[in-house]
Amino acid sequence: MSNSIQEQYSPVAKFFHWITVLLIIAQCTIGWTMPDVDDLQSPEGLVSLHISVGMLILLVMLARLVWRLISPAPKPLHTRVTLTVIAAKFVHGGLYLLLAISPILGWMNAAERGWNLSFFGLMQLPAIFPANSDLLATIGDWHIASVWALLALIGLHVCAALYHQIILKDGTLTRMLPSSNR
Repeated sequence: MSNSIQEQYSPVAKFFHWITVLLIIAQCTIGWTMPDVDDLQSPEGLVSLHISVGMLILLVMLARLVWRLISPAPKPLHTRVTLTVIAAKFVHGGLYLLLAISPILGWMNAAERGWNLSFFGLMQLPAIFPANSDLLATIGDWHIASVWALLALIGLHVCAALYHQIILKDGTLTRMLPSSNR
């Protein structure tokens, strides 16, 4: 199925999508290889990088949300409301929510540890949660749970994109590909 230009995502939307993908891949790689934060007195090395990339994800998501508000996504190729259309809205909303909440929970967890935080060494980040509160383990657990929920939604999103491409062959996936100009 050929898509008209009006059915395509804008180049800016595509940029935000694919930069988010790359940042999530980098963040998960860093998160899984960094040392256990419970043993650290201050963020250094991979932990500091993990915090900075998390803040970058949050900034990208805020910019992406602003872009989405001023430049709405193209209409779905399938206009009939079905369970899959409702599920797609739920998954997209969940992705946006978790891509904002996960970094905020990580930031809260780092602030709660009393760490001095910086954004790639360029500027200090404010503490957004009191240090040494009784919620230290809880906030950390929420951060980890939010990341697992995010990964589950990413998995659903990828499966849905592949379903549209391989089974339905409806052009949904190609609307977000960087080189898609159909």
